[in-house]
Amino acid sequence: MLYFPCLASMFCLFSFVQVEEVAIEIGCEDFRLVKDENRKVSGVEFITEVDDMHSVARAVREKNIQPKSVQVIYSTNPGSEVSLDEGQMDAAMNFIEYLEELSETVDIYHNIALPAEDMEEPVEG
Repeated sequence: MLYFPCLASMFCLFSFVQVEEVAIEIGCEDFRLVKDENRKVSGVEFITEVDDMHSVARAVREKNIQPKSVQVIYSTNPGSEVSLDEGQMDAAMNFIEYLEELSETVDIYHNIALPAEDMEEPVEG
């Protein structure tokens, strides 16, 4: 995954269609908008296979777009998410919040199906 922070100049230079064209041209599998806690667009993620990550990052840099980060992330397999009832969801979210507060925690991954309002919306092409 390549993450690009949302900068005013970036979005003045690139429309959503142009971002999609760049993603296709450089060989990304997908891309999506990243929204902050106020649901404002804060960046764009380009998603690619791990083996293609560095070549895609290089191609993006060749377009004079500097990624904020290039990293491997966990993504659940389609259909492997689990649904929780309200009590289970509260317990799971409390546990995840607890883990996030630990200084030893680096990243937390799960396969909990989140309610639609908690999920980031993909870019429609």
